[in-house]
Amino acid sequence: MDSVAITKVIHGFYQWYLVEDSGFPGDLPFVVVKKGKQKFDVQKFESWGLALLKSGFVSSEYLTNAKAYFKNCEPVWATENVDEAPPTCPDSDLFTCLQDDPNLLIDQFTKSTFSISKQGEGRAIAYSEENGINNIGLKLENGKWLLTNFGCVAAAAK
Repeated sequence: MDSVAITKVIHGFYQWYLVEDSGFPGDLPFVVVKKGKQKFDVQKFESWGLALLKSGFVSSEYLTNAKAYFKNCEPVWATENVDEAPPTCPDSDLFTCLQDDPNLLIDQFTKSTFSISKQGEGRAIAYSEENGINNIGLKLENGKWLLTNFGCVAAAAK
């Protein structure tokens, strides 16, 4: 198991997402509000997804699962009024699974050591017992490890 390469991908992604000025939006630009209800804008999701793929850390598998997740959120959103309460689905940051500002825990995501569990040919799950970061999924594609889920949204979509 290539634990060094897997750890580098995880640290690299969170460095890109939390520390560097990547220009990647931390919010969800594809979740739009119309008449007090949230809607999933597929075109904005595709654009957001391309920016995520360009990071070089994430597999298209993550986007497939996230897209399914957000399509499943729309019926929930239809019953909620954004003006009355915070919407559900998702209730945390997509990549850190936190409700608080992930910047408060940058070192946790960019410097943690991870235990790696092989999940079949070319697949792995990473977790950090010291920091509670769990179920980060990875897949070997063209000789490079890429992230397939972060233990929150994409895992929930399956």
